[in-house]
Amino acid sequence: MFITPLSKDTKLFQNRFIINAPIHINASSIIYSATDLKFSDKCVIREFAFHEFSSRNSKTKEIIALSHKKLADQAMQQFEEEAYLLSKIHHPNLVSIRTQWSELGTVFYAMKHIEGPTLPDPSDVNCEPMSWNEVEHIAHQLLDGMEALHQSGLIHGDIRPKNVIQTKDQRIILINLKSAKLEQIIKMNSTFTQAYSSPEDQKQKQDQNGPRSDLYSWAIVIFGLMTNHIKKELFPLNAKTRSILREQNIDPYENIHKHLANVPNHIVQVLHKCLLLEPNKRYQSVDEVRKALLQQEKTPIKQQSKLIFRYEKQTSFNAKKKTIQSLVSMLFFFICIAVILLFYENSHAKREQNIQLTDFNSTETLSTRNSSNIEEFSQEDYENNEQIAIVETAEDQNKTIILRNLCTNTQATACTELGEFFFQKQEHEIAIQYFQQGCDFGDQQGCDFVHEYSGNEEFESTRTLIEH
Repeated sequence: MFITPLSKDTKLFQNRFIINAPIHINASSIIYSATDLKFSDKCVIREFAFHEFSSRNSKTKEIIALSHKKLADQAMQQFEEEAYLLSKIHHPNLVSIRTQWSELGTVFYAMKHIEGPTLPDPSDVNCEPMSWNEVEHIAHQLLDGMEALHQSGLIHGDIRPKNVIQTKDQRIILINLKSAKLEQIIKMNSTFTQAYSSPEDQKQKQDQNGPRSDLYSWAIVIFGLMTNHIKKELFPLNAKTRSILREQNIDPYENIHKHLANVPNHIVQVLHKCLLLEPNKRYQSVDEVRKALLQQEKTPIKQQSKLIFRYEKQTSFNAKKKTIQSLVSMLFFFICIAVILLFYENSHAKREQNIQLTDFNSTETLSTRNSSNIEEFSQEDYENNEQIAIVETAEDQNKTIILRNLCTNTQATACTELGEFFFQKQEHEIAIQYFQQGCDFGDQQGCDFVHEYSGNEEFESTRTLIEH
């Protein structure tokens, strides 16, 4: 049974605030939307309300403890002390508290109203997953706000998407700064949002509660924003499933990497460590998480089937093993390169040897046929033999044979080069044939020679004679 909220138009704090409507009720308070007449703007007011053992007088509107008065007074004192501490914190990522006061037998404090939507709720089927690049600024700003709370000795205790507002200028503001220590006094675990609360919160192990508990909730928020599998009936954010697994001492986030395949490795590791079942094995402060997030490793994991998480320092044995493996890999790489180069050199040498052998055989064949019987030559053999006879040295003969073979295989530049060679020997009849052949095969230089020497009377008469 909850205490009846104050009615609309109720005036508080010497008529400075006017209640508009209640917007949320939890185990220790009632939250209202209100108007601050001093600044003529909207605000949010939190009223301490010990629902389980208290009630509101319908006439005076005061809250009266029906039982456990000592416990109720202790809880209200804690609420007042933490409200005072919160009012002293001025941070861009925390909602600011304007003032606090006592009235109607209880304690109130007013907060600034923040315009903007809350973070997307992964339990919404229409919620689209975000990349780490989109989530990164949210993660860091939330950590900054949490750190300001923790440094003041406070714990938020209810970090979830609905308690995070994103303004138009992309500023992230943590709202609903209820007192976690107060929840410990009241021992009303129902105020924790099961899907985002830490194991120690759910098991009411308040002696284990601390910054690491807020970091657990922070990790679930960030994890949820980057995944699209978080429907009510699906693992791992289903509270019932998590409770069953934890009772069996099974970590529901052991395989978190399966849902974060495209997220940088070190980010996945940070989230996983924040979500460990044992509080002592998690990061113990925001500063530790921030340092882990800011490390330089930026390589994304794509389509990996398994990721081994390592959070302890690597032993010297493993370090040496990794070094040896790297050296072996490098040695194998260089051996492969050497084998490839050796194979290439051998192939190249054999190819040169084959070319020289072919040239030698061609020369030997022509010499043999020339000495046996000239009548056995075909017209092509006669022309080739005659061309070779013009060449004076053996070196030029080999060159001529190689170029002629290439020209025969439609190597246009070889034809043109032969034309130049014979032109220099004043053998215009042979030269024009090779220039024209080079031009026909597509060598522009061969065509240029044909056009350049077309005005040369001796060259032109030779070309005309050949064409006819």
